[in-house]
Amino acid sequence: MEGNSLFCLILYDYKYLANLQTSSFLLSSRIKEYFVSLFDENGIDINAVDEVFVSNSGAYCLFELFLIIMKVPYSLVEFSKNEFASKRLLKSINQYEEISSSYCDLVFTYGAVIGNNRCCKNHIYYSESDVDGSLPGQMCYFDPIDIASLSKDKKDKILTSYLTIDYKKCCEVLILLIPNSESLTKRALAVYGKYVKDIIAPYTLLIDLLGIPSERLIIKPHPHGVFSFDLYFPQSILLDKTFPIEFLQLIPGCRIKTLISIETSASDKIYNLVEKNIAASRYWMLRISDIIPLYVSLKLENTLLNYNIIHFYSNVVGIKEIAYVLSKHWEKKGVVITDQKIHLNSNDLAVTLNYEEAIWFSSCLHKYSIIMKKSSESPVLFCSRSNLYLAGQISSTECREAETTFCLLHSGLEIILKYEGEC
Repeated sequence: MEGNSLFCLILYDYKYLANLQTSSFLLSSRIKEYFVSLFDENGIDINAVDEVFVSNSGAYCLFELFLIIMKVPYSLVEFSKNEFASKRLLKSINQYEEISSSYCDLVFTYGAVIGNNRCCKNHIYYSESDVDGSLPGQMCYFDPIDIASLSKDKKDKILTSYLTIDYKKCCEVLILLIPNSESLTKRALAVYGKYVKDIIAPYTLLIDLLGIPSERLIIKPHPHGVFSFDLYFPQSILLDKTFPIEFLQLIPGCRIKTLISIETSASDKIYNLVEKNIAASRYWMLRISDIIPLYVSLKLENTLLNYNIIHFYSNVVGIKEIAYVLSKHWEKKGVVITDQKIHLNSNDLAVTLNYEEAIWFSSCLHKYSIIMKKSSESPVLFCSRSNLYLAGQISSTECREAETTFCLLHSGLEIILKYEGEC
């Protein structure tokens, strides 16, 4: 876009100095030196700039800290709905192990991330966001869909800056996947080192379990992500990760039949283009080891049609959210998920992953094995074997008929539900 004279682009390391443990004075001096040198190299006098706009997409706020240190007035643009009022980005700073306490102290002392300081003269709120009256300066609203009102000439200049994107084909492939950042995904999966082989797993599982073929998929990688989408989705359209999702508003005739995302606000920026929105919560990552067993137990709903199936989880947090996402591709509605011990009627069956929990419901128990085998050279999960128990009045013959095998193509896995008998 520089070549089309839309703007001058200067890149900087947004994580620079974030892990430095030192005094506030020395850290402030280093930040000042970094940007003064960067602007001098590009012939820019920051004090002579008419307007400065800042938007933080995370707890890293190096440029905003520089502006505050230099006492340069700026406007802060809300990255997504209710970020200012909820202070989500500011609170998230403690989740980053690579951010030092010195950096955190400076952020809170200077009121960065949310612009709680005298230098922030204007807070620009996302459309329909709640207003935080405690923040200083003026306020106004913006709506990302307003970009569609740009002149045709400006739209063409922007779109032609991305030479590798086939916009006509983008309009024909109507399912869009928006992943989150690699750093957020990695943090969410941190406890699954012996289960998750590749942190792209939440995204391949989502596409596989929703039954979406890769040739119908467009993927918009996160700007900070380096996931191997080209390896796992070779037939999909992969957009340039620097392509802002809002720019889809500029493509004539662009409509998205289904938008799929995990814990990201990017979908808010194109809501007017979307017919169906499948938004998985953070539990899709935080409880990833429960996804396949839950999917397998839900498949029993379509096999054991004469029974009412109750899915029991002693820790039910997040399970209902996962089941809701899976139900977007499910024939039977009204799935019952509970953490309460209940009395089973004659046509009720309880499904659980734990033997001790299963015997709460009935002395008549049937055991299955859930076997995960690799079906490609690059599976996203390690091979494993776990148990599933069925409690209630049901015959071994019916249980055996519920055995199933299916492949998760993009995840490189074969899943086998094998009946092991009464127990």
